[in-house]
Amino acid sequence: MGHRKTKSMIGLKRGTVKLLKYNPSWKKSFEREASKIKKVFGKTALRIEHVGSTAIPGLSAKPIIDI
Repeated sequence: MGHRKTKSMIGLKRGTVKLLKYNPSWKKSFEREASKIKKVFGKTALRIEHVGSTAIPGLSAKPIIDI
């Protein structure tokens, strides 16, 4: 299989590594996405967690929300 030629992914351009200062909106972004996941999976999803560096207040991170 070859690599897809996508120019970007959520948060950053492909091949880019960039750390940003903590942004309180990351929590809100997670909550918005978690809500969508809950609607799809209902009670099947026992837990939906915000993990990774964007989940830690005050920590610089790549602006990609890990769920």
